Amino acid sequence: MDPITSFDEADVALAQLQALKGHEARVNADCAKRKAAAMEAAKRRLVVDFSDDRDEKGLPKLFEADPADEAARPVEAWRAELTAALKEFSEAHREQICAEGKSLELSHGTLGWRMTRESIDVVDGAKYEDIETKLRDEVIQELNVELKRLTLKCGINAAEILDVDVTLSKTRLLQAVNSRAVKKAQLSRLKLRVVPSEDEFQAKPHTPNVVLTD
Repeated sequence: MDPITSFDEADVALAQLQALKGHEARVNADCAKRKAAAMEAAKRRLVVDFSDDRDEKGLPKLFEADPADEAARPVEAWRAELTAALKEFSEAHREQICAEGKSLELSHGTLGWRMTRESIDVVDGAKYEDIETKLRDEVIQELNVELKRLTLKCGINAAEILDVDVTLSKTRLLQAVNSRAVKKAQLSRLKLRVVPSEDEFQAKPHTPNVVLTD
């Protein structure tokens, strides 16, 4: 590019920058519009049913259904129903499934149980985001008071140049509860609770080979 030597040329360069900015905005807006349309189309395609016809392996064929069809349901509804049926069957046959471990692999996936990790969760009716926000605001308010009292070695007051952010760590909170640094009654006042580890049922289908078509 040749050097700019006048205000007129500078204004032309600004016009080019403006054109670039406009083109970029149009492309991004078009992509966002296409993405929204694609997501909406995907929702409609995720309403499915299984036919009485069988594929080459003798399995029921899945097909994309008309959302108005009463027999058709969203993928998530099918997944929940199939998983519930598998759980009921597996609990009735747990001795066979766990004969050589905690799971049994079949042709198309695995049935079994795994021990979940102990964790922190909210009590019924509470929202974690609200709890975290309340704690964060309380801590930041106290820290800002302390920062105003702190002068750095360079002579600048810390509150003039430092922003404070605080994140509630579920991992550290659980450690504090287990070490009894935080009592469960205190945890309850925060509207939080400890979720104990448990034997959780799993129905894990094998990952299918997905081939995209034009």
